[in-house]
Amino acid sequence: MWGDEIYFGTTVKIDEENAQEKVEVGDIAYWPEGNPICIFFGKTPASDDEYPKAYSDVNVFAKITGNISVLKNAVPGSVIRVEKL
Repeated sequence: MWGDEIYFGTTVKIDEENAQEKVEVGDIAYWPEGNPICIFFGKTPASDDEYPKAYSDVNVFAKITGNISVLKNAVPGSVIRVEKL
């Protein structure tokens, strides 16, 4: 957890393409520096306005379209499952 961002390790590798620090609530991104998947659901410690901001450039590859408020209840060690619909 990093503010209102959940991130966790993955073995997936995604090439850096259109990387950005500014993201939107609900964005799911890949962070090339450490290989985790990041889920943004609110402000992060790097935010300079009401939007989330990644620690450094990430590649957004998906967006949560449902109820994102449930992520506010997550704690370190929570099980998160990412599925393609």
